[in-house]
Amino acid sequence: MGIIGNQTFWIKSTASTNQALLDLLGKGEPEEGTLIAALKQTSGRGLGTNTWESEDYKNLTFSFVLYPEFLPAENQFELNKVITLGISDFVKNQLPGEKVYIKWPNDIYVGDKKICGMLIQNSLSGGVLNYLIAGIGLNVNQTVFSKEIPNPVSLKLFLNKDLDLKKSLEELCECLNTRYLQLKNNLSEKISRDYQNRLLGWKEWRNYLANDKPLRAKITGVNAFGQLELITSDEKQVVCNLKEIRFLF
Repeated sequence: MGIIGNQTFWIKSTASTNQALLDLLGKGEPEEGTLIAALKQTSGRGLGTNTWESEDYKNLTFSFVLYPEFLPAENQFELNKVITLGISDFVKNQLPGEKVYIKWPNDIYVGDKKICGMLIQNSLSGGVLNYLIAGIGLNVNQTVFSKEIPNPVSLKLFLNKDLDLKKSLEELCECLNTRYLQLKNNLSEKISRDYQNRLLGWKEWRNYLANDKPLRAKITGVNAFGQLELITSDEKQVVCNLKEIRFLF
């Protein structure tokens, strides 16, 4: 058994699995990889002020904790790569005929539709990562979504069948553990190469909004700080932080 999911707790309902895990941390230090999954999540969170909507008993909404003290704090984006790659590996396994992408920094897309979002929270002390909590929302069996969500999709919409949530979570944890083990075994070059090759818009000319201004550019990579790097049609280098660029579909 791997690290992530070695202790898994299914709960019927919670406001946020990230908060539930933070509450658990406040009572002590749970084993690394401890995972809380909720059948119903009422106040799921995404990046910034974003929320994550999920139909009750239909999807995977869960959080897990890692203690990556082996990783220097300045390399914390490597964990983002590991987690997004692990989830995209699972989705690719389920949908072998579809194109699965990572939309920077950490959304998972099938084609031009979003199937998974996440919120990663790090706790730093000096140059050490004390812990990481990753909250994941993966659309599995939901088929009807709010009109306010622009481009959602689920596994069921491709497979035309329901998936067992507990079995799916076990398979997903296997994929996450494989990637986490790569990081622990100093395979950062492979991780970075795989992450880059799976990026939505990698080496493709696309339209963006950068600081609310139209931008025609292609992604050239992600730097060590997790910033998105692009080149414009007139060969200008652009480096973007979170919320400074928006993909246009």
